[in-house]
Amino acid sequence: MEWFAMSAKYYIDLEDSGVSERAEVFLTRACAYMADNETGGFLPRTALKRINLSAIFSSNR
Repeated sequence: MEWFAMSAKYYIDLEDSGVSERAEVFLTRACAYMADNETGGFLPRTALKRINLSAIFSSNR
């Protein structure tokens, strides 16, 4: 898939709920990865390194 739809106002919703910038980057990259690889919305753990945000989950093990 060459592109995926994301609301043009999603940044407002994230700001209002106190989501961190790092979490926002994760959301965007994860959505792009899932669209590009057509995973049906599943983000495999192995993808974390590819989207350069594996440190987010390293402390949750």
